[in-house]
Amino acid sequence: MGSRILLDTTTGAQDASPFTLSGSTQYIRTETEIVNPEHYYWRAVDNEIAPKVMAYGFLQGWGNDAPDRIIAAHWEGISRTKWDYQVDPTLDFTSSRNKYGSADSAFALYWDPKTLAPGETRVYETFYGLGSFVTSLKQAKYASQIIAPKMLTVNEAKSGYLEEEFEIQLEIDNTTSKAEFLQDVVVELGLPAELELAQGEEAVKTIPAVGVNETVSVSWKVKPRPQYTYKAAQVLDQHPDGRQRRSDTDRVCRAAGAVGRAAGSSGSRRHAGQNLRA
Repeated sequence: MGSRILLDTTTGAQDASPFTLSGSTQYIRTETEIVNPEHYYWRAVDNEIAPKVMAYGFLQGWGNDAPDRIIAAHWEGISRTKWDYQVDPTLDFTSSRNKYGSADSAFALYWDPKTLAPGETRVYETFYGLGSFVTSLKQAKYASQIIAPKMLTVNEAKSGYLEEEFEIQLEIDNTTSKAEFLQDVVVELGLPAELELAQGEEAVKTIPAVGVNETVSVSWKVKPRPQYTYKAAQVLDQHPDGRQRRSDTDRVCRAAGAVGRAAGSSGSRRHAGQNLRA
């Protein structure tokens, strides 16, 4: 049993959105297939130079089964199929100068068929939505988001986790319509008591420069501390004017023995001084 999730992407009035993948600023305009994608998410925009509407689709990072392959294609072609689709690398789905005479984009996620034993279940899951997942601050001129595991695995002895260390990644997306050159971006990772930095890691890191239409990421190695009670760990973001707000995503640590769920923190976008606290 397998599954295909097919999305007819539209951003604002744009029915033919070009795509980017996490960690890259190169736009995909022609039909493309990627096998075993390692990317955390894909993004569709209404305008490559100065996007005002952005949609994100997540591929992995919350303990899910990641898709075995992804396809960016012309809607007219792939929507006529139920499963198999042969991409045409020369077909530009963002232009009407193709064999369909229209500009129309689509994005497909494939989970290849596998045997499902009696009583066994498998979940095919993705998240898709518009805008930034971090903050709605109107003065922010760039977007940012935290990428971290949603769940840790308790070891057999229930004394800790199989993931002795894991990575928290912050991505700064400077491709918005208000983007401007950012210099000496100071990034600070704030962790709740349930998490600590791995040996040799520093909470504060500096990114020398982030150019317009550029996406830059920085990461930290983090260690979880075993939890033995049900509790919620909440992160506060500090803004330039000194105000604090609750994190957009509360990461909950739960325990039955030593059960850890959601090892991460939420980020915020900063404008003045290009200082960012996650």
